[in-house]
Amino acid sequence: MLITFAGATSSFAQTPSQTEAIEKIKAKVIRVGMGQDVTVKTANRDEYHGTVQGIEDTAFKIYEVDLRRMIDFKYSEVAKVQSGYGHSRDLTGARIPPRKHQIGLALGLAVIIVPVIIVVASLGKH
Repeated sequence: MLITFAGATSSFAQTPSQTEAIEKIKAKVIRVGMGQDVTVKTANRDEYHGTVQGIEDTAFKIYEVDLRRMIDFKYSEVAKVQSGYGHSRDLTGARIPPRKHQIGLALGLAVIIVPVIIVVASLGKH
């Protein structure tokens, strides 16, 4: 089954800022590469996690791991693309984006390490 997200088309030309944003998204998809894990956030804030299966001039497609199907995206419909899709899930069952997962791990380590450093420093003074 193939799902295609068709955005509203307009007879107006794209502005330079829209064209620049589209080119950034396209460059990011190319940088992530074919067969690599990706997180795609659409303009309407939906998130999709999968593997890049095709890259074209105006669109790309991924195999969405949670929906278990191919999804086509026009670059103009995408707000953000991130490498990876995170394997952890939060309490609601939603995937945690890779960047937020890294921040959470760093904070967790800081909570453990800072008290240890304080205790070791205070023991060294006695």
